[in-house]
Amino acid sequence: MPGAELVKFDVNEEGVALLLGELDHRMRNLLMMIEATVRQTESTSVDDYRITLMQRIRGLYEFYQITTRTNRMLRIAELLEHTMCPYAANGTAQVLAAGPDHELKPPLALALHLAFHELATNSTKYGALSSPSGRVKIEWEIGHVLDAPRKLAIVWTEEGGPDVRAPQRRGFGSRLIEKLLAGYGGVRLDFRTSGLSCFMLIDLESQRAK
Repeated sequence: MPGAELVKFDVNEEGVALLLGELDHRMRNLLMMIEATVRQTESTSVDDYRITLMQRIRGLYEFYQITTRTNRMLRIAELLEHTMCPYAANGTAQVLAAGPDHELKPPLALALHLAFHELATNSTKYGALSSPSGRVKIEWEIGHVLDAPRKLAIVWTEEGGPDVRAPQRRGFGSRLIEKLLAGYGGVRLDFRTSGLSCFMLIDLESQRAK
């Protein structure tokens, strides 16, 4: 077009490789989430199975609708119900959650959803959720720490699964969790032999959390 300015995009090979790597990682995680939903859904008939499976997949989609297309506050328990639903095997108490009621803004809710999804995906592959006897406990508290602003402390604890070994190098999932929560607070991963433990400390009065 006459007078139109030509915009050039400088995309180097390293940048393209990084983007493709992240896309590949996210696609594999999405597949793991769907596989977990399929594997942990049981029913007495094909029709009931199809209905139950579709309800669970629809629940995953609705979470994204809630956090990305509306500005509704999301309670922590509600967030965990949406996120961990595919990993709660057949209604058993394989995933336990406890803590005070608190509402989160969509940006923080989405960050936590992605962090919990990474933890659950890893647990399904290698941790407590890979074993019928495994359990995941998610506990949280809200309060002031040493006269600091309000903090949300979340502890993810795995037990009853296979023995855990600390990785020789930090994986993409660990780096992603740290990146997701970097603007809100901090996170610490403890690879205990009995099971992975993750501690998150989030500043509820930070600009990003509001």
